[in-house]
Amino acid sequence: MISHLIEYLNKFFEKLPLAVLKLRWMILGSCIVITGLMTHSLATRFNMDMSLETFFEEDHPIRVTLNQFRQQFGSDDGLYIVYEATDGDVFSEKSIATLAQLHQEIDDARVARGELANELNRIESIDSLYNARLQKVDGDTLISQKLLATDFPTNAQEREAKRATAETQETFKLAYFSEDYRYGGIRIKTDFGTIPKSGNTKKMETTEQDLLMDDFAFQEASTTSEGLNYDENLAEQVITYETTQMHEYLDFMSAFRAILEKPEYQHFEFHYSGNAAMMEFTMKTVASGNLLMAGMGLMIMFLLFALFHSLSAVLWTVLVMAMGSIWPLGFFALLGFNFSNLILLTVMLILVVGTATCVHILNTYVLTRQQGLGHEEAISKTYRKTGVPIAFTSVTTVVGMLTMLTSSIPQLAVFGVSAALGVSVVFLLVMLAFPIFLDFWHPYKEKATNGKNASAEMHWLRPFLEKMPDFTRRYSRTIFIFFLTAFICFVYGASQLKIDTNIVENTSAGSDVRIAAEIIDTRMMGGQTMEIMLDLGEANALKDPEILKAVEAFQRHVLESYPEFVIKTFSLADYVKETNKAMNEDREEFKVIPDDPIMTAQLLYMFDNSNPEDRRNLVSDDYSKSHITIQLKNAGSYEYAEMFSGIDQDIKSYFDVHNAQYEKTHNQTTGSLPLMMKLVDTLSWAQIKSFTAAFIIISLFLVLSTGSWTGGAISILPNILPAISTFGLMGIMDISLSSGTLVVAPIIIGIAVDDTIHMMSHYRDRWFATGNVHQSIVDSIHEVGQAIVFTSIILSLGFGVLMFSDFTDIAKIGAFGSFAIILALICVLLLLPALLYIFKPDLGRKKYLASLEQFKFESAK
Repeated sequence: MISHLIEYLNKFFEKLPLAVLKLRWMILGSCIVITGLMTHSLATRFNMDMSLETFFEEDHPIRVTLNQFRQQFGSDDGLYIVYEATDGDVFSEKSIATLAQLHQEIDDARVARGELANELNRIESIDSLYNARLQKVDGDTLISQKLLATDFPTNAQEREAKRATAETQETFKLAYFSEDYRYGGIRIKTDFGTIPKSGNTKKMETTEQDLLMDDFAFQEASTTSEGLNYDENLAEQVITYETTQMHEYLDFMSAFRAILEKPEYQHFEFHYSGNAAMMEFTMKTVASGNLLMAGMGLMIMFLLFALFHSLSAVLWTVLVMAMGSIWPLGFFALLGFNFSNLILLTVMLILVVGTATCVHILNTYVLTRQQGLGHEEAISKTYRKTGVPIAFTSVTTVVGMLTMLTSSIPQLAVFGVSAALGVSVVFLLVMLAFPIFLDFWHPYKEKATNGKNASAEMHWLRPFLEKMPDFTRRYSRTIFIFFLTAFICFVYGASQLKIDTNIVENTSAGSDVRIAAEIIDTRMMGGQTMEIMLDLGEANALKDPEILKAVEAFQRHVLESYPEFVIKTFSLADYVKETNKAMNEDREEFKVIPDDPIMTAQLLYMFDNSNPEDRRNLVSDDYSKSHITIQLKNAGSYEYAEMFSGIDQDIKSYFDVHNAQYEKTHNQTTGSLPLMMKLVDTLSWAQIKSFTAAFIIISLFLVLSTGSWTGGAISILPNILPAISTFGLMGIMDISLSSGTLVVAPIIIGIAVDDTIHMMSHYRDRWFATGNVHQSIVDSIHEVGQAIVFTSIILSLGFGVLMFSDFTDIAKIGAFGSFAIILALICVLLLLPALLYIFKPDLGRKKYLASLEQFKFESAK
């Protein structure tokens, strides 16, 4: 029977402190040794893996496709730099001279070896107006020229001629210069994400002569492997790549900025786009976030001292939270696990649980001492009163965190286990080490003023708490109706909530990232890139004019159908059209894909001979694989979702019609952007599912622990209301719920469950003893009301510090976390007593009393 179990646990926790004190040196020694070992583990084995890929299993389709793309075409994880000319013209004498010098210096750094080797060796190619390739005809030969590097202009007339030439090249516009010539672009291709793991080596591709026959003898009805000396036995092996770590991006950007920030390049103002730039900004945000976390910790320490008037309360609470964080993280580091940015949430959850638990013990200890009890008797009574609710709270939180093991995202599962382990460690420390800490130094002052002890006593708080029972009894139905109405309104607000993550808009207004995104989106080709991987599964398929026409039609459709997102597209079809135009006296009517497969093959041959590097970046050597690059404006995952879904359907519409001829066709979206959007969407829904599962489990536990469905239902409402209200308020304010702001969910439910269980546990004890609802509520608020208020003040103000973050997701966590904590306090002090007055749940009291009578009767016999 649950009542007898709780009574047994109460007695167990009552005896525990004195038993622990007898083993103080063994326990303290163990704590010191474990803390030392785990600290050493963190110092020597701790590794943060911030790469997006690691959030997916290696065999996840989206990761497999990305690896296939990178294996064939190299990294899609580059850097796009937009420079603004101070004189307003990227074709001015000063601008092209500065660009030429900059381009050359970056290129020299890229190829530097030996002692001069540096992080810029990761650059595979640089493309700008300086070396932008255009195709010219010399007799019957197609040659590739560099716009500025070939015949560098020396006077105004030559510069204007170069400008006019650039205007005729469709692929140059918005990529290398803006329509008003105020901005220019530099495209940097890197090797990020394409470093093979040890043991993986990429086989060399076949040579041009092996792949291409001189006569290009294509059959009229066939554009398959005829006429191509391609050995299918040379198929590439599957390669797995090392994930790119945060420090690699930072080192790269540091080396890059060291060049761009030189005085000789002050003619340009630079704006950056790409993963490297975003990761650099993220790390700056994390650094400022760490300062805010430190500020949050200092705020909590200050409030602990202000409320308890004792350094011991501060010291022991901080020590529990520190060990509660170090032990699980050190253990996982020892096992070789990589940590993600979810480590911040782990520490925050441990901080919340640790603070709440320690405050309840400290507050109860001081209250029992104020009643005239000695130290040992007070500490025993403290653990009798708080042991069971702390145990129940810990169990519910641990179970809630372990529900994340059901997630398909490895990093989320690691977070769930590490958080569960952290909460368990806090519980063990509070049960085994905290009594020893209090025995060394406790917050109670023997000397008192006017017969009262100042510790944990707030003169304004006591009268307020003493009035709560009468107030809630008098207005219980009004309170219930008010909260029910608010609940309905917030449920509606929550139904309007959007799940949307926009990395750029998560930065503060005026940040470098926002300014760069706005300029690149409005003046240039857009800072986001997605790729369409085309795999026809058959050699020479991409020499088929019908396939190239399908690519062209697909590009045109995308530009017309998604104008709010798509700015520019690039593909092999573009170069075929440009080559055909160049071979026909640059006449615009020849900017088409020829119907004749032999002519198309000849154009590709010429393009390949004149510009083999660009060809290899566009199509595989056997012409079975290619890709379409789509340049996009920045948007959120919610906005992108419909477009991505539409593009998936468009791919089928434009290419599936050729499946009869090319049966092994496999075309799919890929790239870092789709990976990121898939991640944030999956992460968001995984957290929602885990939160829902945790709430259901916690609700069942509350029903079980109270011994009745009515009592369980009464306990559940104050738990769900803070979460629903927080999300409802976000919906009403049209604030999207992102993968970042979702982290507030476990914090909300954690603090709400803690408050509810402590209140209900004390109420149940007093209800069993008195059978009087009002007196039980009065005693319960007297016992735990102050601790709940203390906890709420400490945590809400602590979270409030996060509102000063430049990263809006962190600021939202601070704002809505504080709101939820205060609302949880109001629910426990107002709504929960009102429900108890209205419904008067028995909580198993009659059965318990009956069993006691039966026990006395049998004992008397």
